[in-house]
Amino acid sequence: MRAARHGRGPRDLRDGLFASHLFERPTASTSRPCVRRAEEFIAAHTAEELTVARIAEAAGVPVRSLQIAFRTAMA
Repeated sequence: MRAARHGRGPRDLRDGLFASHLFERPTASTSRPCVRRAEEFIAAHTAEELTVARIAEAAGVPVRSLQIAFRTAMA
């Protein structure tokens, strides 16, 4: 995991990605339902250690599809 090599834990990475997505592009998630479902899942499970695979499963899409959806929403 890239975050571990740079001294940041999974929670720091998750919090940073989630916060940056919400505050920089507040309407981006409405264009992709899987991004909205992922955001809702992350918000509902902030006290847990989450993986991208678990978030993708909750969003109902493969990991790669979720990555592409987030990248598109952030563009």
